[in-house]
Amino acid sequence: MADRTPHEHLKNLHSELVATKPADSAAKARLGQLTDDVRRTIDAGATLPAADAYRGLRQRLADAAAAFQISHPKLTAEIEGVIDTLSTHNL
Repeated sequence: MADRTPHEHLKNLHSELVATKPADSAAKARLGQLTDDVRRTIDAGATLPAADAYRGLRQRLADAAAAFQISHPKLTAEIEGVIDTLSTHNL
């Protein structure tokens, strides 16, 4: 997994977010917001420098990983993978 680009990792995360079934209305709202954030970042990555496209996303991902750690461990692992990839690429 370490050889995937941030963009590839985000695309996989987006797929995982879309496939995740929320446990309640709060989780549904958080998933929806995160899905939108990831989609916007993927779309912006095609037109902006990488640092600009990923700015702010790491913290939102970290917050989401903490929120979903118990209820959605697979999603949490994918989020943490993206965070690691962004760190590796200094983004």
